This record gives sequence, C-alpha cells and structure tokens, in this order.
Amino acid sequence: MTLNLDPAFFTTTRNFGIRTNDPAEVQEIVKVFEADWNYQNVTPAQSSLVWSPVNAREKIISLIDGSKSSLDVYIDSITDPQVIGAISNASKRGVAVRVLAANNMGSSGTNVNAPALATLNASGARAKSIASPYIHAKVAVADYGTSRQVAYVGSAYFVEESLDQSRNLGILVTEQPILDRIETEFARDWQAPAVSEPGG
Repeated sequence: MTLNLDPAFFTTTRNFGIRTNDPAEVQEIVKVFEADWNYQNVTPAQSSLVWSPVNAREKIISLIDGSKSSLDVYIDSITDPQVIGAISNASKRGVAVRVLAANNMGSSGTNVNAPALATLNASGARAKSIASPYIHAKVAVADYGTSRQVAYVGSAYFVEESLDQSRNLGILVTEQPILDRIETEFARDWQAPAVSEPGG
C-alpha cells in the first residue's frame, strides 16, 4: 500500500492499497517479514512483488521503459535521476505521459518535485503538482486499456534512498477492476489546477 498507518493518510491524502490472497505472494511477504524481523538475509523471487532495496529500481524502470502508448504516474516525491530520465525518454518516444506529483514543500519552502516536473514538461510529458488532494500515492500505470496494461502500486518513493536503501514493498497488477479504479481517480485528480511555483 501507499498509505502510512496514520488517520490523516486515510482521510486527507490520495493513496491506494492492494489486497492479495495469492498464496505465493502472501508466503513471500511473510518470509521477508520474518527475515527482516530476525535480521536475516532474504532473496525475494515473486515476479509480481516489488521490493526495495532488492529489485524496485529495476522493476519500476522496466515498467516505464516498457510503456508503449500511455503512462500515468502518481508520486509523492520524485528526485531520482534514472526514474526521471526513464519517464522523459518515454515521452520522447511518443508515449502519452501524465505525472501528478505532490506539492511537497521542503525545508527551503519550495516544492521538492519542481525540478523533476520542469524536466518532464520539457521532454513533452504533462506533469504538475496539485494542492488537493495531497498526492501521497506511489503508482505508475502503463498502457491502460490495452493488452499490455500493468500498474505498480507500492510504498517506494521515486527517490534514491527509498529505491536503493529502505525496505519498501509494491506489487504489479493487471486486473481490469483495479486499473479501472486507479484510472478513474487519476482522471478526477487530473482536473485539479496545477499549483503555481514561486517565481513561475
């Protein structure tokens, strides 16, 4: 899930969660939890699960690189150069890219996502921050409405530390009802006006 276990994240922010009853996925999640609890090494292997710091960077970049027609992204924080580059390259090769990022005000009083949004817009993507709801989700949907459609939903920010150092878990899903729900919310949120950047 993209949520934090705090009341505000259930009521005032955009988030998503996935429930799975797939035995192999559940078994692996339990296995990794137990290994982490006991300070043991573990090597996840389920192709549908996305683990930081094991394979999240590889799988998220692969989803972006594999997009052919469309790519919709929700993201709280996006500063990782490789992810920004992959999304930019998708736009340059003709993928219709939309990115909704949080108006994530850092200690400097400016949106930490502003540089990435500027880079993405310069590449031909459409990228913006909105004031409400606060975007806390970490989601990427590639090629919605086609036989190739797939979505990543997880806890990893598109930030180097989150992808390469922290323990995070995400899942790749293709089920139509799940993707329909995500895209319905994305379309609604996309209608919100962009936040004006200072000096912009």
